[in-house]
Amino acid sequence: MYTCSSTRYKIIKEIKVDVLGDKTIGHPEHSCSLINPSVTWNISSPVGYFYNKTWHNLLCQKVEPSFNRYLACLRNREIYMVGDSTVRDWLISMADILNVTRTTGTLRGHHQPIKNFSKNKRDNITITWTAHEFPFFTYTPNGTIHHFKPASYHLNVIRSKNPIVVLHLYIHIGYAPLSVYEEHVMNAKDAIVKFLDRVPGAKIFIKGPHYFEQYGEGVPYDFVRYLHDKMIFKIFDNIKHKVVYLNEWDITVSSENKDLHPLYDLRKPMIHELLSYIC
Repeated sequence: MYTCSSTRYKIIKEIKVDVLGDKTIGHPEHSCSLINPSVTWNISSPVGYFYNKTWHNLLCQKVEPSFNRYLACLRNREIYMVGDSTVRDWLISMADILNVTRTTGTLRGHHQPIKNFSKNKRDNITITWTAHEFPFFTYTPNGTIHHFKPASYHLNVIRSKNPIVVLHLYIHIGYAPLSVYEEHVMNAKDAIVKFLDRVPGAKIFIKGPHYFEQYGEGVPYDFVRYLHDKMIFKIFDNIKHKVVYLNEWDITVSSENKDLHPLYDLRKPMIHELLSYIC
């Protein structure tokens, strides 16, 4: 079923705006790092807005981006990200923001796990990206089968006491039946429950879908996103207080993002928001 908008791409000749009075948008009271994760699932959309090219979170107070603050917060910690190439792009942004060293140069078509290390060994910060499980469509010869493992595998190999884990399923799995996504999400949830029992100091994040312009992919991703969110919100209902949901839909809609892979200027506020929930 496809739904066509009657206003999209239309030139609106006249807009009438009635201003009834001044309205001040209040700032959130609590720091993002202190709120209960369940709030990130339960807040209504939009969760923020852009003003003067800055993303303002309506849910909680973000920390001011600071290299030194981030280093102090992330010292002796591991960030482990499982997902597709859009999450791999986050690794590039984090490498820039945190001034860490990449273990590989070119990343296009790269599916082997990638590790970043802090340049100063005293900081001891490790950032890892690895591809999610199948379905994962790749057209490069280095995409061998052992690169694509489920969330349960990755959570099981983490041995640090206070890791940060980001999980993401969207673009590739959008080609598959919804039942495949449901199975992956249920397995991921079971793995998260066991992982948090073993590593209670861990922080878990689910990176939600993002908006982008479609050019003949053949998949109605706007609708796929609706179905995916509806399903994962239901499956994660009894562990929402343990997992942070990162709403990337509103930030990409409000910025009128067109790119399947959001550009650095848009990824940067996404990363800062993630770090606000940690630091």
